[in-house]
Amino acid sequence: LVKIFAKLHRKNQAQSGHFNALSWVCLSIFALQRMQLLPVWNDWNADRHPPEGVQLGDAFLAVLDLVVELSEMVAEAGDSAQVKISVADGSISTVGLDTEGVIQNHTLIIEEPGPAIHAAKLCNCARSLRGVELNLIADLCRRTAAGLRTGDVSCLEPKDPTPPKPTTAKKPKKLKKPPSKDVARAVLHSAAQSAAGFRWGVTRLVPRSGHDAPWRW
Repeated sequence: LVKIFAKLHRKNQAQSGHFNALSWVCLSIFALQRMQLLPVWNDWNADRHPPEGVQLGDAFLAVLDLVVELSEMVAEAGDSAQVKISVADGSISTVGLDTEGVIQNHTLIIEEPGPAIHAAKLCNCARSLRGVELNLIADLCRRTAAGLRTGDVSCLEPKDPTPPKPTTAKKPKKLKKPPSKDVARAVLHSAAQSAAGFRWGVTRLVPRSGHDAPWRW
């Protein structure tokens, strides 16, 4: 649902400075961890007490609220620190720029679960996120959450939907001509020169002089 919402509003394009698909997944997992609906990897067997009667809409609202909260924390941290969120230990914190693995020009750090679980180098799956786009995404999430809490489901629809691109029939690709026998023979010959001392020709296979000499055509 979160990924559909992001795609519908065109907020899932990493090349445009948005959250990528993995970032949206990690945000959704983290929101469910805060609701105690999903376990934390570093504390897998911990007792969880999820609230009763949780609906899909409640989890969706939790993700929207999380994005708004992260944007406010990033604005408060400024240029002196960075906000880091981790689904491996279920934590959200502010880290200094001198922390190992932190890159100063990243807007927000969403720790990739794989390297974090295996205690590898810090990897940020939200490295394409830009500060301006984070504010725009947070405004979208804030408006959507406010509309859903008042029962206005029209806030889920984008205000300026883009029309689908017209589909055009693709031209069939031209088949490449197979290489001539001479070219193929030359390729085989040059490849064989570097392989285990064999020399290629076009007639028959005969041994060279010496008991340990390679064979030749």
